[in-house]
Amino acid sequence: MSNRPTLALGLLLAIAATLAWSGNFIIARAFSTDIGPITLSTWRWSIAVVVLTPFALPGLIAQWRIYKKHLGYVAMTSFIGISCFNTLIYTAGQTSQAGNLALIAAFTPIFTLLFARLVLGEALGYRRILGMTVAIFGIFILVTNKTPDQLLQDGFVIGDLYVLLAALLFAGYGIMIKRKPEELTLLTFTFVTFGVGTVFLLPAYLWEWHQTGPVDWGPDIILALVYVGVVASVFAFLAWNKAIDLIGPSYAGFIYLLIPVFSSLLGWGMLNEALSWWFLLSMILILGGVILAKPRINI
Repeated sequence: MSNRPTLALGLLLAIAATLAWSGNFIIARAFSTDIGPITLSTWRWSIAVVVLTPFALPGLIAQWRIYKKHLGYVAMTSFIGISCFNTLIYTAGQTSQAGNLALIAAFTPIFTLLFARLVLGEALGYRRILGMTVAIFGIFILVTNKTPDQLLQDGFVIGDLYVLLAALLFAGYGIMIKRKPEELTLLTFTFVTFGVGTVFLLPAYLWEWHQTGPVDWGPDIILALVYVGVVASVFAFLAWNKAIDLIGPSYAGFIYLLIPVFSSLLGWGMLNEALSWWFLLSMILILGGVILAKPRINI
């Protein structure tokens, strides 16, 4: 990292995106019986596309030939990061226990570090490994109040496997964003991936609509869609993609570990859920792990 202002901006953007996505996890759990996972995902990205259209469409028209040149990269990035990732999270909410959804944060940086090593040639380093270990232990305490052995004894459901797959895909998405061709501007690229990802979802959306029937629309569902479409999509992805550009996918992945902390705080503030000393201990461990893993600053 070249200077402190760049690092600070990258950290702020990654934290802001993570906070926005924490609300997305709550919505995934709260509306799991009211709207199908594919339907929720499709409407989310459709709203995001509509919001971005007046700002990004002129850039897409001007750069159309450039995007045709990188069509394979754009399609793969859209499919992994837009079509699949959040759809798996919403699907996991159908069967997983509430806390298990947050376990995705424990696996994302592991996969990100491995991908960064294999694809980008980044060194792991003992600080990153130690920081990751400390933070993940804190997440297990926060989410399960159990040791890893106890969690394994209790078993897993199919939704937990969806969460694990989602973590793998999101780590791959971060690596692909880091390798984004420079001529693809951030705003237009985000808009295009949202649009392409939505198109990929349409066949599955029609299938789910045929299976479950129309959604019983209400004010709560509409507000939830506005949140996931604008805050957790447009704002969060623009902030996250810029953060990756500034601080790299590995360290941004560690910031993503804060999702369980933010989710617990949101549950306390919005749902009156109690915060125990387990939360305080886990928060210290997670924050300590993130600090241990921070990149060196060259001034």
